[in-house]
Amino acid sequence: MPIPKTAAPPPRKLLTDDVYRQLLDSIVSGRLEPGVRVSEEKLGKEFGVSRSPVREAVDRLAMIGLVEVESRRGTRIAALDADRYRDTLDALLPLVTESTRIAVDVASELEQRRLLNRIEQLGDDGVALLGPDGLFSAVFAVLGNDRALRLYTDLVPHVRRMWTLQPDALAAGLCDDEPVRLRAAVEQHDGDSAADVVLSWFEREIGDR
Repeated sequence: MPIPKTAAPPPRKLLTDDVYRQLLDSIVSGRLEPGVRVSEEKLGKEFGVSRSPVREAVDRLAMIGLVEVESRRGTRIAALDADRYRDTLDALLPLVTESTRIAVDVASELEQRRLLNRIEQLGDDGVALLGPDGLFSAVFAVLGNDRALRLYTDLVPHVRRMWTLQPDALAAGLCDDEPVRLRAAVEQHDGDSAADVVLSWFEREIGDR
């Protein structure tokens, strides 16, 4: 009787990516609270993986400032930082504004419908703008620039985390006639007008901090 073959384990990069996503979600959602120390060994057992993918995921999180790796003291979830939050918004402003300008100009008919659908889902706060399935995620999907997307995905967790753990910091959404103007801009492939709406939102949010 032939010995059944076991499935090959997934490549380590896939394991690292999966651990990274799970840790990132735990940090942004507050399940791993600011200041909490985490053990790579315990995390490995929790995720059912060796320490290597955990270490690589932790290193990636440290590079974007969500964890702090301290020599001889282990790894700690980074504290909330109001200055870091404002600096992140400052960095996102030109990135998202210019990406919106280009994406609205070049969007295909299908991409245009997706952008319009996201605009229809906008509410009274900024979650539908910067949330995981928000308008700006759709903008970067249209843009198709891996480098810009990576920069966005490295920055935006700091904003989402602040909104989750300090609800008073949650930004308001677009106001007055801005949703109408943004919809018209997308329908007309008017990237400049769309970028103006996005710029106004960022400037208003940064000015309130």
